[in-house]
Amino acid sequence: RMEQSIEDSRKAVDLDPEYLMARNNLALALIADRQAEKGLEEYTKMLAMTDDPQDLDETAVGDLMEARAQYPDIPEFQTAIELVVARITELDDEED
Repeated sequence: RMEQSIEDSRKAVDLDPEYLMARNNLALALIADRQAEKGLEEYTKMLAMTDDPQDLDETAVGDLMEARAQYPDIPEFQTAIELVVARITELDDEED
């Protein structure tokens, strides 16, 4: 099931590399599949693509919180949350 999710998400990213939800889904699936380094790389790419903190809040934070609750033994979900929150804070600071 996770392999299918990764494959589908990769296809969506290939079709539209700037589609944040597809990249978010790919990152989530990779981390859940114990490919944390690749998943965190996808989050890093996604974070670099957006300058709208609301996009990140709507796209990533809720999904990551759910994933962290579902997979409490995978600490990289917390790492990803910290990356996303740091980027949201950075973007909010730029707006001020």
